[in-house]
Amino acid sequence: MQLKSIVAAALIASAIPFTGHGQILTERNISLPLALQVAQAAMAACKADGYDVSVAVVDRAGDLKVLLRSDTANPHNADLARRNAMHRLPQRLVNVRVADRDAAMADPEVTAASARESEALAGRGRVLVRPSGTEPLVRVMVEAPTAEEADEVCTRLVAVVERVSPAG
Repeated sequence: MQLKSIVAAALIASAIPFTGHGQILTERNISLPLALQVAQAAMAACKADGYDVSVAVVDRAGDLKVLLRSDTANPHNADLARRNAMHRLPQRLVNVRVADRDAAMADPEVTAASARESEALAGRGRVLVRPSGTEPLVRVMVEAPTAEEADEVCTRLVAVVERVSPAG
């Protein structure tokens, strides 16, 4: 009798659909060998461009996986890389055609506007205004917490550059 009860219970249990099927999520994460390969490739690319850097690679949860510091990089770079690893911001880059890129960069209005916008984004983003090395252009790049703010800051800076050195 007891055996019949156990068999009956087993048959009933097997007939009930398992509702947990498909409810378990599987996440892929970066492996240590891949993280090391990514960090080494980033370090080599920066070194080839003449930069001594620290590189941090984090997993999908934001936990540090690999941290490399170039032999000649500043000691604080490693801490900065660790704290800012994978912190992406919306970016806007505009190439402004100018008559004289060096004159545009030396103009006090451009330097003041760049400094003012950099200060406003301090700790939240960054501003880079630099001349092209090969073309009559000034490159205006802005990273900000939102795409809208990046666009607004970039538009203001582009207007200043265009005003002080219109394309010829």
